[in-house]
Amino acid sequence: MAFQKGKTTNPGGRSSLKPWTDALRMEIAALSKEGLGAGLRQIARSVVISAAEGDKDAWREIGDRLEGKPMQNLTVIKDARTATDAELTAIIDEGDGGEGVAAPQTDSVVTH
Repeated sequence: MAFQKGKTTNPGGRSSLKPWTDALRMEIAALSKEGLGAGLRQIARSVVISAAEGDKDAWREIGDRLEGKPMQNLTVIKDARTATDAELTAIIDEGDGGEGVAAPQTDSVVTH
């Protein structure tokens, strides 16, 4: 059957059910008799207190929420098989200095 413009192949659409989100909202609201907003403020306060006590995860959460996550540089190689060693080395050098880059594979001889 060919695609027909204007006719969806998923008539039910994406489900609007979000049980995890709904459960979180209910539990946050349960934190305070004042409702959802007060519960969120309690959580925010605990994150700020944790950050002040040196919790690096809390620092990151606050930074990500206030200023957004940092941009990541991305170098795209259309086909690494055709890139020269110099090009690949330059890409590695401008990145993280090669940390976390897998060592090049070498031919190995398997003996039994």
